[in-house]
Amino acid sequence: PLFKERQVHPTAVVFNKADHPEYTAMQQGLLALIAPQLRRAIRNKQYGDVLAFISLLKRSVSTAAACRSTLTHIADRLDDLVREGKESQDERKQRLRSLRAYRARLEKFGTLSFEEEEDLAEQEAEDMAAELAEHGAPELYDRLQGIQQELGAAQRKRRREQRKLKQVKDIRDGLRQLADLAEDAQEHDPKLAALLEEIGSIRAEEPKANILVYSEYSTSQRAVVELLKNARKAGDLTGTILAISGDDDEKTRSDAAKLFSHRDDLVLVSTDATAEGLNLQKRCHHLIHVELPYNPNRLEQRNGRIDRFGQQYEPQVRYLYLKGTFEERLLLRLVSKYEKQRKALTFVPNTLGVLGGSDRAAVKLLAGASQEDGLLFRPAEPLEFASGDEEDTDTPEYREMLAEVDRAFNGFDKAAKTNTWLADTGCNAEDAQIEKAAQASDHGSDLGAVDLLPFLVQAIRNDSTAFDAATEKPDGTWELKLPPGWAYGLEEIPGYDPDLRLQRLTTDMEQTSNADDEPVGFLGRAHPIVRRALDRVRNIQLGESGPAVDRRVSIARGTRDVPELLLTYLGRVQSGAGREFERVLAVRVAAVGDPEVLTEPTDWSTLSEQDRALAPGTQWEDSFESWSPQALDQAEEAAQAGFGNIAKEFATRHATDVKEEQQELEAWLRSRTQGLCGEAQAQTALPLQAAGTE
Repeated sequence: PLFKERQVHPTAVVFNKADHPEYTAMQQGLLALIAPQLRRAIRNKQYGDVLAFISLLKRSVSTAAACRSTLTHIADRLDDLVREGKESQDERKQRLRSLRAYRARLEKFGTLSFEEEEDLAEQEAEDMAAELAEHGAPELYDRLQGIQQELGAAQRKRRREQRKLKQVKDIRDGLRQLADLAEDAQEHDPKLAALLEEIGSIRAEEPKANILVYSEYSTSQRAVVELLKNARKAGDLTGTILAISGDDDEKTRSDAAKLFSHRDDLVLVSTDATAEGLNLQKRCHHLIHVELPYNPNRLEQRNGRIDRFGQQYEPQVRYLYLKGTFEERLLLRLVSKYEKQRKALTFVPNTLGVLGGSDRAAVKLLAGASQEDGLLFRPAEPLEFASGDEEDTDTPEYREMLAEVDRAFNGFDKAAKTNTWLADTGCNAEDAQIEKAAQASDHGSDLGAVDLLPFLVQAIRNDSTAFDAATEKPDGTWELKLPPGWAYGLEEIPGYDPDLRLQRLTTDMEQTSNADDEPVGFLGRAHPIVRRALDRVRNIQLGESGPAVDRRVSIARGTRDVPELLLTYLGRVQSGAGREFERVLAVRVAAVGDPEVLTEPTDWSTLSEQDRALAPGTQWEDSFESWSPQALDQAEEAAQAGFGNIAKEFATRHATDVKEEQQELEAWLRSRTQGLCGEAQAQTALPLQAAGTE
């Protein structure tokens, strides 16, 4: 197959209080902060106001570093609100409009630019800070007090009777305590440890394998890069660590991608802002997702970097997810359903139904996520990744949320079944039609069997002044030095080097590079330079009057003892509907004797083979110039007469085919008329009614 079968490996990341006390404490504190905000939004039907907390929940299952960065940002923004006072309604409305616009773009396109991602994170932090300033976070204080006791740290008791200003200050303290927990957790982040373990297992089987790592957040990317560089210093990892993000300029990204495509033993860590446009399948078939994204556009842009045409191995895609958390309960099921749909449809919609614009979808999402604080560490039933149908909780809110996800995909299952009928049975699939279709297919295959490569090579050699215009390489590929008029619009064509005006080609559809590891393009009938070769051979006029297509003179060693001219002509039969038939024919003429008309290319193509070529020198003046004008007139008359016979034969055959087709059509029409109306019966008389009056 041209596209290898994708192998998907969901990898559970397990953490617990005993082995990861700080990380566990961070997760517990976060849920004590987030879940009450979500439940309040459901009670007050203010769904859009708290969706930013879902983003914080997503960052918490990426890396501890991403979570800490966001918490610190919220706390800083809360400090600003304390100094500046409560924000105005206009400011709030403007922020909510901007957030809705960004989410709509994410839902539609899957990714944002680096600047848009940064602005979205900034506005989400402001949104969360404003909500916390207004509504407080009472459950966070109790939870932090328990966490501190569990961690063995001193904790001041907090009185419930506090003024508003004092409460805001406690929120800031709580956020900074959470950020401190996240900072402590960074040293023992289970996600990063699992990532390093996965890279190690890949390298154990393929020591020099290139590996692509994707993260949604630039903070997580930096944490991953630091982890891998430390592992390399410690001798636990070999090779070079590369990183590209939306903050890099185009040259930096291009250089990193080029290096990744030409060397082994590399690990490239990228963000989603650079997921589009990277072709890394040449030397990489391993990809690891640090976290699971919502949007399938984002997911497929990541996977498409290695799972694309030209990949020689089965793409190995690994999804890391935190077991027993929001990431497993919802995001892993979304990815599972996505992979199932991808196999059924070869495409998926650009929304998963859980972040749509409807209030119903928002309610399902918030209601399910609001139960997270009660579900942390709850044992989950194993997920059958191929189906994604199992649920791991009896909570009604979670069942509703997963049902909403199912509804988003059910319509596409039906579409996959509905649209198979055309491929299964065909249109007008009667036996006679099927037989004719098979004959037409065979005829088309015969026509397609024409060897394009010799035709193209000869056309370029004829139109070029370079002696090495077309060169076959030892590995079977070709290098074509294109004439100036052939090179326009080829910049994005595989195998084309615009600096050298050089096109590298292969006739092997599965080959993507030559022996020198340079990209090559596949020569098919749709290739742009094939169309240019056809145009060149057919009827490109060179700005002079007269019927000749190409007035350039070439000379070759002939098969006879006298000088001869070989001229080619294009004959055409044209009707009111357009071009009906064309044939290229040649005329071979000498100074003495009648011209010889050659109607088949094989009759004259051997006369112009490359190994017959001679240096022109003064051959034209010495051997041809004196008698060529008369010979040209004779050749044209012979070509017209020769093509006249071919055209008559075509016209006769065409008229016969049209007549047979007309007869078949009339017979079919009669049979359909009889089938619908029955046999025609003559009416012998009309019943008459006497005229009368009433």
